[in-house]
Amino acid sequence: IVKDAVVIIEGSLRFDEFSDAWRLAAKRVLDFDRQRESQAQTLTLIWPPNSNPDDMLARLATALTPWRPGNCSVAVRYASQAARAALELGPDWRVRPSRQLLEELEVLFGIDGLRVGYAPPAAAVAALLSAP
Repeated sequence: IVKDAVVIIEGSLRFDEFSDAWRLAAKRVLDFDRQRESQAQTLTLIWPPNSNPDDMLARLATALTPWRPGNCSVAVRYASQAARAALELGPDWRVRPSRQLLEELEVLFGIDGLRVGYAPPAAAVAALLSAP
């Protein structure tokens, strides 16, 4: 663990009456960025209205190319008064959703123009499958 790192901690939290403080017993410490890359399934981009399509397509291709191939599909949603569309880019455009890529896409599409869809945790899937 390094200073200012964002991590995921699996473990237990309990109040310790002897020290009068909360205690965290970590079983696993995971790097947040690596977990995002491994768990992300879909990256959805909301096309900005009034943008130049040719310019945006070129900038999108430039942003995605260094992060190909990957396991995360890329989808684009477009809406205007005249039309609405949703499409998923082909398998050649699957990416690794690194922090750097997400930051580049936020510049292009805005902070509200980007959604990351994640796989459910394995434990949740197992519980659903074993439920009566």
